[in-house]
Amino acid sequence: LIIVLSGVVAGADLLVQGFNDAAIQAVVRRAAAGDTVRLPAGDYVFTGTVTVDRPLVLVGAGRLLDVGIIEPGEPNEPPRWGPAPSVCRTDDDDLTLFEVAGAGVTFRHLKLVGAVTHSEGTSTGIRISGHDALTVKDCELTRFRIAVGLSNSVRGVVTGSYVHENYRDGFGYGVSVTGPTMATGGSEVTISHNEFTYNRHAIASNSPATRFVVADNYFHDNDLSQRQASVDSHPQGGYALRAVIRDNHFERTRPMAFSSG
Repeated sequence: LIIVLSGVVAGADLLVQGFNDAAIQAVVRRAAAGDTVRLPAGDYVFTGTVTVDRPLVLVGAGRLLDVGIIEPGEPNEPPRWGPAPSVCRTDDDDLTLFEVAGAGVTFRHLKLVGAVTHSEGTSTGIRISGHDALTVKDCELTRFRIAVGLSNSVRGVVTGSYVHENYRDGFGYGVSVTGPTMATGGSEVTISHNEFTYNRHAIASNSPATRFVVADNYFHDNDLSQRQASVDSHPQGGYALRAVIRDNHFERTRPMAFSSG
């Protein structure tokens, strides 16, 4: 499947050859705007950061099932993968796997695994700073200090994904939104139909006037030891908080904490 991004003509379908960050980076550098970079199933070992600086779709093998849907009975099982996913992993607890340095980048069907523990590590799964239209769809992100980090960007979408165990001491975020100019251009972050568990905060922001839409997510078992909120916001400088939070399910967790800054 090739996704056509706004203002971009659909392009080629390029296959990554090799199971490391260098192989992915080589294909990204060859790709033109609108191309799809496809990662076959398998373990991709990262020792460096892959930079994506043009509108591309990065697609891995694998499908997440039952994300954002509460399964009947107890305990609730996590989402299931099928077929085997493309797993991007690192043993470096300070490494960022993907640095997004352009607009219109989409990640789909990828599993990203960091090495952050409760006491060590600063790595990020996907980081975007100062760019527009990041989409993370049908992915699994685990064991980062920040799974998806948006800073001074414009729009972001995280949907259909399983985000868990992103926790280090007093930090640890599933989706983090930061930066005093995040609101420039009508900033909006939409987070829907995801499952969040065992994160320090599932969603956190200090970005003033950013509009949040948090809908149809399943939050459970979040950092119970320190009662940190699943959804947390404390905008810088006392700016207004604009949020739409609807049809979510919170289970065995402190749901929300809002402050005017």
